[in-house]
Amino acid sequence: MAQIWTMIGLMGAALATMIGLCLRTIRAEISGLAGETRAEIGGLRNEMRAEFSGLRNEMQAGIGGLRNEMHAEIGGLRKEMHAEIGGLRKEMVAEFAGVRNEMHAEVGGLRHEMNVRFDHVDRRLDKLEGLDREVHALTLKVSGWQPPPPKETDED
Repeated sequence: MAQIWTMIGLMGAALATMIGLCLRTIRAEISGLAGETRAEIGGLRNEMRAEFSGLRNEMQAGIGGLRNEMHAEIGGLRKEMHAEIGGLRKEMVAEFAGVRNEMHAEVGGLRHEMNVRFDHVDRRLDKLEGLDREVHALTLKVSGWQPPPPKETDED
């Protein structure tokens, strides 16, 4: 029986050694895979960073080009607008000057016409100025009584 127990012990020791060796091998393989995976992930991370950096640079260059084009277009439109507004301003000034001249001519004509008419009215009033005295004298001669003399107003 001692031999059987020795064999069982030897078999157990051999089995334990084999299990230990297998576990060490598995651990070594897992550590190797973990290192390879880390290295692979680090490489992929570096490649992605490089790609993103390249894309960022391309986008910035594209945006810078578009920005320059937009500035040029806006500058051109601004110049065109200034030219159009300047032309409209000149046309408006010319039109207003024409209207102003026409208005001055019309007002001058009306002023002359009004002066002529007022001169005519003044001449007629000059003829009627002595009418009060004549009516007073006629009344005195015809009726024989003295009417009150005409009152002078502030307008005379």
